[in-house]
Amino acid sequence: MKFGFTSLLTHAASLFLLACSSIASANIATFDDVPEFTSTPITSGGLDFNGSTSYVWSTYGQTADNGTSSLLTGFGDSVTITKHDGGAFTLDQFDAGLSWYSSEDWLTLSVGTEAITINQFYQTFSFSDLTNITAITIGFAPVDGFFTLDNVVWHDVTNVSQVPEPSPWIMFGLGIVGLLLGRRSIKPH
Repeated sequence: MKFGFTSLLTHAASLFLLACSSIASANIATFDDVPEFTSTPITSGGLDFNGSTSYVWSTYGQTADNGTSSLLTGFGDSVTITKHDGGAFTLDQFDAGLSWYSSEDWLTLSVGTEAITINQFYQTFSFSDLTNITAITIGFAPVDGFFTLDNVVWHDVTNVSQVPEPSPWIMFGLGIVGLLLGRRSIKPH
């Protein structure tokens, strides 16, 4: 059987992608799986959310309306996020916005030790340093308004060690294929 350069390169790339296909995927808490007006504690997307004045709300027609259910927290309360089955997780990003009944056009939320500023439209906030945490609290000081939280993207840290690295034999094989390809392209004239 004779392989052309393109075919051999395609097979090598396929082997590499197969070896790397076990990368952990993101989880998303959307609150669409929780009935409206359910108050905390609630579970959505593998995370638990707890706060004394937090509940699932469809903010149709309100500010920060994205057309789906979200977690509404207000009156100076905070919401604490933990992984439902315990253990560590990484908080990658979430959407947040200022909801109704507020005298301000913007609001500063504390996310752990970080501070973010939200306004009356949903914004996506990404985090790079909220890794390997077991709990994170999101809150604010004003007592005259609500903020909404939606599309919480997170990764499971507990199972990361179970994701296999590419096999040394596969990497060795790809190296040999590369050497052979290099050798074939160097021909004496």
